[in-house]
Amino acid sequence: MALPEQGKTTPESEKKTADLQQQEAVLEPHEQSEQSLQTAKQQVQETVAEGEDKLEEDSKNLNASLQDQVGQFKQDLLQRMDTLKSQLSLSQQDLSELKDFLKAEFSQIVDELSQWGKEVKEDVTQISTKHKDNLAATLKRSKDHTLEVWNNKVNKS
Repeated sequence: MALPEQGKTTPESEKKTADLQQQEAVLEPHEQSEQSLQTAKQQVQETVAEGEDKLEEDSKNLNASLQDQVGQFKQDLLQRMDTLKSQLSLSQQDLSELKDFLKAEFSQIVDELSQWGKEVKEDVTQISTKHKDNLAATLKRSKDHTLEVWNNKVNKS
């Protein structure tokens, strides 16, 4: 087997060189894809971590704000109750009478609302029945008219 002279290539060596170049051409985009994938993964992880941090911070701020609002509400409520207590210097008997009066009024209101609800339900039922009857009559007229027109067309043909 003769060695090729320097500067001259054999078909086998050209084929091997071409194969190596093809492999490198295929591997290079693959390696670039791998690097891009790793970079994208890192960016996603960083974004997720930043999002988690921001969400946690927002949650803490919202919780603190909510706690402040609840505290302010409690303070306002206690202040209003103190004002009412100072305005109502009633005896135990007066308070008991007031309680009985309010209980009777609320019971009467509940009874009236219950009666009103029953009346509304009856009215709705009557309206629904009338609507159903009217709809059925309209459909029957429409059907009869359609059949009449159909029969006239068929008889003329």
